Amino acid sequence: MKKILVFNAGAYIYGAERGLINFIRTLSDKFEITVVLPSQGPLSKKIEKLNVSLKIFPIPILKISLSPLYYIFFPFHFIFSVIYFSIYAIRKDIEIICSNSLLLVFPAIVAKFTKKRHIWYLREFLPSSFLNKALGAFIIRFSNQIICQSQAIREALLGKERGIIIYEPLNATDYKIYKSDLARSELNIPIKSTVISIISRVHPSKGQYEFIVDIKRTLKKNPNILLVIAGDISPNNLRNRLYKAKIEKLIEGDTLKNVVLLGFRDDVDRILSLSNICVFPFKRKEPFGISVAESLTFGKITFFPQVGGLKEVRDIFGRGNDFSIDRICEIASNFEPARVEKLQELYIPEELSIATYKNKLIPIFEN
Repeated sequence: MKKILVFNAGAYIYGAERGLINFIRTLSDKFEITVVLPSQGPLSKKIEKLNVSLKIFPIPILKISLSPLYYIFFPFHFIFSVIYFSIYAIRKDIEIICSNSLLLVFPAIVAKFTKKRHIWYLREFLPSSFLNKALGAFIIRFSNQIICQSQAIREALLGKERGIIIYEPLNATDYKIYKSDLARSELNIPIKSTVISIISRVHPSKGQYEFIVDIKRTLKKNPNILLVIAGDISPNNLRNRLYKAKIEKLIEGDTLKNVVLLGFRDDVDRILSLSNICVFPFKRKEPFGISVAESLTFGKITFFPQVGGLKEVRDIFGRGNDFSIDRICEIASNFEPARVEKLQELYIPEELSIATYKNKLIPIFEN
């Protein structure tokens, strides 16, 4: 079997990481895969249960940091990682090197030095069009094949001609529809409350703080409305820690007892089952939006900015509400949850099916 060395930037299970799990499940029967993660975490625990090898290594990741030490040590970290994994790829007879994040640049250099095939799986873009074009030029130069998670990603980084688009699949077997009252009781959430959920990692671009500021008057006026925030910060990032602290200070200072920070959750299906309204108050264009797609799959009232990759999600499902604070407050204030909910079936469009994903992904690595 061909040997694949795939690098991932995160240790928690958010968009790219969930994409990595789909990637492994699809290819592990046909290829010998080694996954490199920057640290132990929820993702490593999941990967340990799959048919792959796992290597923990503090790989260099491009990011915006408030610490000057990051920028001082990054070049040395980068060079060391290139040397180490070049030797590793040769000794282990690796045939394909795969970057599972835009923020992992060094694997492309490793592939070039060792003359290995490099496949870059792009799952995000940067807020700067200049940086996107510069990085896009590098990606084109140092990749044999480029996979984009959405048309928005391809256009931002590569233009309209290069790369192949493979939407992240939603596998019905990964989800369970819970009875709302049971899911709420397990998390001590009032049965009769109207639940607004934000399901996303806590990050300045995701807009959790700004949304609380915009909706806090409604929350104070209607204690029966509960805002549930499921997600947490990326570890070892001062900017993210400060943003989360800002949210916690706002909640405490305004005594918003009906705002609940659940932290990182692996049971997204449980959170969706207990939610009445799902909101995604993103502050920038999103590359795609797996959580948004999941909310629509569960049939929830879903609000999100319909630009970038999220517009593609809207087009795929044919529904979804444009983001509006006034409309969210209006629906939440007048919402009357049914006492007995009928369990529904999940709706997964063909474009997001596992079958479509496999048919597009496997040939890229076999050829």
